[in-house]
Amino acid sequence: MAKKKSSKKKTMPAALLKRAKAEATAKRARLEGRARGLLDLIARRKDEINEAFYDIGEALAELSHADMIAALGRKTFADVCKMCKLSTTLADGLICVVTTMTRDEAIAAGGQTKAIALAALAQATPELDTPAGLGKKRAFALPGGDKVDLTKASTREVEHAAVVVRRAAAAKSGKKGRGRTTTEDERALAALLQKKLHALGLRSAKVTAVATKPGQGGDLKFEHIPCAKVDLLKRAIGA
Repeated sequence: MAKKKSSKKKTMPAALLKRAKAEATAKRARLEGRARGLLDLIARRKDEINEAFYDIGEALAELSHADMIAALGRKTFADVCKMCKLSTTLADGLICVVTTMTRDEAIAAGGQTKAIALAALAQATPELDTPAGLGKKRAFALPGGDKVDLTKASTREVEHAAVVVRRAAAAKSGKKGRGRTTTEDERALAALLQKKLHALGLRSAKVTAVATKPGQGGDLKFEHIPCAKVDLLKRAIGA
């Protein structure tokens, strides 16, 4: 007669059970340490990316000047963009950001794409809006009556708002247009003056080419220049 199998479960010896738990705890601690290290790395690299896109925009603004294009043996800024392996659309967007926003404002906007979208929206509106100012509006009125909370809007929603505003302006004027903007030469001049001020020791100085009204030239906006250092501004502009 065959013997019946015992229904009792085999239990792990206490020592082995304690060792297994210790190993599992140690492994979890190692994985948690590695995971938190990776999160820290991502956070640091994200900060570097945010800094990098603004630096690239400043470099592109200077490169967009006609003299710089000629010095590179190129005919157009689009040719220079090809050298950088960047689309002219992205390059123009980055230049628009650095000529209408401070570094802190661009980073606070949420990064490259959101900053570009806000800059494009500011260009499209008929009012003298700034990208940073728009980014703080909780009830931005679109043509037609709809409102958008720009403090929470996604990049896509901000881009859509710019399209709606431009279309309404074009329909009103009977022309196709992109609203207020600055020229390459105006942006390049602002970038050049800012570079000169930095070289003279005013590292926080900001020079921005600001669009006015359609058909009119842009203005230069100077920021973070101490009254006691106005002589350096004179030197930068050659006065």
